[in-house]
This record gives sequence, C-alpha cells and structure tokens, in this order.
Amino acid sequence: MSASWRRNGLVAFAALAVAHFILDAYATGYAPLLAVLRDHLALNLTQVGWCAAVMAFSSSLMQPIYGFISDRLRSRYVIAFAPAITGLGLAALAWVDSFSAALVLFFIVGIGIAAFHPQGAMQVRDSAPARPGLAMSLFIGVGSLGMAVGPLLVSWALLRWGWAGLWRIGAPAILATALLLWLAPDPQPRPATRRTGLVAALWERRWPLGLLYLIVVVRGTVQLVYQGFLPLYFIETGYSLATASWALSVFLFVGVIGGLLGGVLSDRLGGRFVIRMAMAGSLPFLVLAFFLPSTWQLAFLSIGYAFILLTMPVNLLMAQDHVPEHRSTISSLMMGFAWGVGGAVAPLVGKLADTYGLSVALTLVAGLPLFGVILAWLLPPDLPRSIAESAEPGGA
Repeated sequence: MSASWRRNGLVAFAALAVAHFILDAYATGYAPLLAVLRDHLALNLTQVGWCAAVMAFSSSLMQPIYGFISDRLRSRYVIAFAPAITGLGLAALAWVDSFSAALVLFFIVGIGIAAFHPQGAMQVRDSAPARPGLAMSLFIGVGSLGMAVGPLLVSWALLRWGWAGLWRIGAPAILATALLLWLAPDPQPRPATRRTGLVAALWERRWPLGLLYLIVVVRGTVQLVYQGFLPLYFIETGYSLATASWALSVFLFVGVIGGLLGGVLSDRLGGRFVIRMAMAGSLPFLVLAFFLPSTWQLAFLSIGYAFILLTMPVNLLMAQDHVPEHRSTISSLMMGFAWGVGGAVAPLVGKLADTYGLSVALTLVAGLPLFGVILAWLLPPDLPRSIAESAEPGGA
C-alpha cells in the first residue's frame, strides 16, 4: 500500500472508524463480563465497581501521556497496537482466579483505550477539515455503535463458548491492529512556528476549557456508571443475562443517535446551544425512569442517554478550537482524563448500591445532569471555527 494512498482522507477515516468500532465494542463489552466475573470470583458490588474504576482510570489517566506523545511523534504506531492490547486484555480474563489479577487485566485493557483515542480524534479531524463536526460525529457515532453491540456480542460469546472460551473474543482486536498498520496514515506534520506551549495555552483558555472539562466529568460519570451497572440492575429486576445484554445494547444504540447528531447540530446551531439542550433534555428522562413501571424504564433511560451523548463530539470540537496546536493532548484531556475522573464515582455507586440498593444509587446518578445545566449556562460564546482553524500553524 503506497503512502500517498494511505494519506487519502476517506481511506484514513474508514480505517480509523472500523478500529474505533471494534475498540469501543470491547470498551462496553466488559459490562456483561462483570456480571459473570462477579459470580466467578464471588465479588461484591463494591469490588465490581473497583473493576470498572480501574479500567476507567487506566483509560483516562494514561490518555494525556499518549496525547502528549502523539503530538510529538506523529506516528500511526502510537495507535496501531491499541485494539490488540484492549481485546487481548479482556480475553485473558478467562484465566484469572483472583480479584487482584482481574484488576491488573482491567488496567491493561484501559491502556489500549488510552492509546487510541487522542490521536484517533486528531486524525479524524485532519481527514475532513471542511466538515469537522460531521466527521467527528460519524467517528464518535461509529464508536458508539460499537459500544451498543459490544455487550450483545460478548454475552453471545459467553453463551456460545462459556467462560473458558472467552479467549476467542480477542480475534477482532488482532484484525483491527492489522488494519491500522496497513491503512492508517501517519498524522499530518505541523510546523513548530507560532506554537504556544501546552501549559501556557491551557492557562490562557482555562475558563472555557475548565467548564468543558467539568461537563465531560458529568457526562462521563453517568455514562460509565450506567454502562457498568445497568446489566446488574436489569438482572435484579428479573431479566436473564441475555435479555439484560439486549436491553443494554438497545440503551447504547439509542445513544448512537445522540453521538451522530451532536456534531452535525453544532455545525448548524453552535456548540454551546447543543450542550445546553443536551444537559437540560437528559435530566427529566433519566430521573423519571426509576419512578416508572419497568416497561417504560428502558425507553426513558435510552432517550435521556441519547440527549446527554449529544455533547460527545461537541465538547471535543470546542476544546480543539480553543487549543488547536495541541489537539491530541486536549483530546486526551476531554475524552479520557475527565471521563476517568467520572469513573472514580463507580466504587462509590457500588458502595451505595450495597447499602441502599442499586435503584437508589442509579437514581442519584441520574440527577447529575443538573450540574451540567449550570455549567453549560456559564460557557462563553463559541469561538468562530474560522479563527480556530487559522490559529493552527499550517491549518488542519
């Protein structure tokens, strides 16, 4: 494959999108694994929460490191091996026999997620500079679709091959890594002239970036807690493992709609408007879901989740607009680090669930978008896209 063909924007986007789909399928496929791992290792809900939290911290706290490296090395090898690390890490759970060993593997899984997302988001924007909102929405939408089918595919694998055959789920990860090695281009070089130092750039734009960061923490907390605990909640309400996995996939699939629409709407209506609408719209649906009959719960939870996922591409694009010369690093802070801080709540939610019940704990988490509404109202007006693009040396 020639280097010039690999640099074609559409080919680059396709390779990154397919890898994103596979990687994010693993990122949520761990949820039904937690339900089985709980019985396999006799874990309590607090320990289940720690498994989710370790994976979230690993996939988030490591992301700024990979974003920093990516901004300097500009090599596709930074992300090429990420799917293999993630998928093979989850597949290796088939051989764990202790809680501590499971934590180590969840940490390794998170490293793969951390390595992929910062550079992936930067390269996707480079592949379509004329329509960054559309490109980012499609990229995130494909990843969200992977998240939606991940629990379904993993639960099917568990039912088909059992816990001992879990190692087979590593095959798509190897294929994704091979695809990136073959088709993904190296990131576009950017001249060093006029570059603002990272610390100086973050400090200069600290107010909008701080607000955007906290909004991601709110969304990430809701997202991670619900992805990890909803299968357990559905099983507690009488669902089988297969039905609970289907319900989670429906929940996540409806969220794909939010991920697809967010960037497109931001191109037309502005990022600040979309974030305000998303936070305000998600709150009533998420809260009311736990006060309704079970037949309505999945619908309300899914609609609320779609609203809050409108912010996924928008937060990222707005942050990149403010610090265009450090796009990988700022992407890592918004996609990973903030999301991982939200993941720190998982053990607390597990403790609350052990003490007061899972329904009470999830209802409390459903109220978090109220803080998102307040934060969104404090956001300054959008930075014009033309200014953001011209601020980057060499353009996008």
